This record gives sequence, structure tokens and C-alpha cells, in this order.
Amino acid sequence: MRMEICNEEVYLGIKVFRFYFKCTYCYAEITFKTDPKNHDYVVESGGTRNYEAIKDAQHAEKYLKKLKVNEK
Repeated sequence: MRMEICNEEVYLGIKVFRFYFKCTYCYAEITFKTDPKNHDYVVESGGTRNYEAIKDAQHAEKYLKKLKVNEK
């Protein structure tokens, strides 16, 4: 794995980092970049996300709205 600092990208004084690493099964290169604005990361190439916290939050919000409607 290697890491580089994206000098051109800064969010509120926080540096953005890019990470490169290889898949252990197929040896394809995967790159992702930190996203300090959203407290997350962004997959740039070579991979897909299998978990997104925002989807869990949206699901929980819908569930709470349903509960409120059912209470009324």
C-alpha cells in the first residue's frame, strides 16, 4: 500500500490523502481518497463500496418517521 497527499485539495485546513493498494485475489489496483467534509472516503477506481453509512442513516430516519405516523 502507498499513500500520497493531494496538495491541491484541502478542506478547512485538513489535508486530503489518496491510498493505493492491490486486491489480494486478483492483484488489481484499488484507489480511494479521504473525504474530510463528510467524514468518509471516496473510491476512485478499481473497487466498489459494500457498506455506506449514509444509507443506514436514511433507513433509520424512514423507520422513525413510520413509527411517529403509527403512533398518531
